[in-house]
Amino acid sequence: MGFSVDTLEEVEVKRRNVHRIFGYPITIPFIISNEFCERFSYYGMRTILTIYFVEKIGMTDTEATNWFHEYAMLCYATPIIGALIADIFIGKFLTILGLSMVYILGNLLMSVSSV
Repeated sequence: MGFSVDTLEEVEVKRRNVHRIFGYPITIPFIISNEFCERFSYYGMRTILTIYFVEKIGMTDTEATNWFHEYAMLCYATPIIGALIADIFIGKFLTILGLSMVYILGNLLMSVSSV
């Protein structure tokens, strides 16, 4: 499988043919809303995670703190893995969709298990 490089004219034609809303590509509202939901989920999870570990799972404060910091570290480190998946394998939109579903599933499992 070889790579092709578009000429400047081909890039300009592609740029002009992108559907736009208020001068921005049509995908921008989806990217912004996905980022909003991801940040809302992250900060919501950050707020209750150690309480959940201590009260629902029965961890000690030290264990809960360690797991909390591992969660925070992974939240900042996993975009590198997502970038590799997107660039090498399935593309940016399928990566965003697929990993957003993983995020939703994790939040649903935690919500259901805490009831």
